Amino acid sequence: MKLAAKYVSLASLLVCCVLVAAWGQDKPTTQPSGGSKDKAAMHATHGLVSPWSKLNSLSDEQKNKIIDIHLKANAERKAIDEKEEADVMALLTDAQKAELEKMNAEKKAQAAEKKKSTKEEKGKDKDKEKEGGD
Repeated sequence: MKLAAKYVSLASLLVCCVLVAAWGQDKPTTQPSGGSKDKAAMHATHGLVSPWSKLNSLSDEQKNKIIDIHLKANAERKAIDEKEEADVMALLTDAQKAELEKMNAEKKAQAAEKKKSTKEEKGKDKDKEKEGGD
């Protein structure tokens, strides 16, 4: 029974790694350097997040510092996730890595198919709107 529990634990860990890997695939791997222009661009594209975004009394300085704190925390979370994935991948056999790669490829193909079908559905909806509007 203990052996089965170990396999369940390993399988659960593997699923977590797959989810973390899939989650991070669409995110850029680099961030701009700390220059003032880059910082202004980061602040322009990364506004305040809730609940701080709901505070109307924040000064611009407070908003900028909150954004900096949030961006730093996101970078730290990403580094932790990447280290976790690397540590787990180091434990896997070549066969397990191949199985994981196959699972990731299947998941990516399913996501692409879903995106394609959603895009086609939106196109059909627009066509129906045009027909009804004439």
